[in-house]
Amino acid sequence: MMNRLFAGLMVSLVVALPAWALLKDSAVKPAAKPAAKPLRGVSKPAVEAAGPSVLSAEQLAIAERVQVGTSQCELAVVVTLRADAHTAGRFVLESGRKRYMLDPIVTSTGAVRLEELSSGAVWLQLANKSMLMNQKLGQRIADDCMNPQQLLVAQALLKSPAPHLLDAPKDALVPLGSDKVAQEMVPNTIK
Repeated sequence: MMNRLFAGLMVSLVVALPAWALLKDSAVKPAAKPAAKPLRGVSKPAVEAAGPSVLSAEQLAIAERVQVGTSQCELAVVVTLRADAHTAGRFVLESGRKRYMLDPIVTSTGAVRLEELSSGAVWLQLANKSMLMNQKLGQRIADDCMNPQQLLVAQALLKSPAPHLLDAPKDALVPLGSDKVAQEMVPNTIK
């Protein structure tokens, strides 16, 4: 019995000593100095985002489809997207105190995608809504953003929703027969 008690005491000491040593060492070390505050009235120079100075023809074609202006987003977030005055095809996005210099990125889906590689900011623009994400953190910064043009598309989709991906078109020809063999094709009457 005494051996078990002694062994239990030794195990608890072995576990507790490293934690106690860390606490002791952190108490002895001096506190880190706070970061220097910027001087008032002195503005930081504008820093150009790292990116290509000349965009490809594909990127310029994407830039032509970008809808600029102010978008109202979910949770009262406001996003403003405008063309960069210095580089054709590049855009400036502002949301609150954040500012991003975005370049068009070619996508396989045809959706408009603008990125700032240094911060991980990604602006995705669809016909009916847009969203701002931080791909480095894996977070949505602003969701369900709509400018006036996208709002019209969203309202039209509510009145007449797009067909489901797996639904056959109403005027398509469907096979008639059994055993998975199409004997003849007739118009689809399923509504």
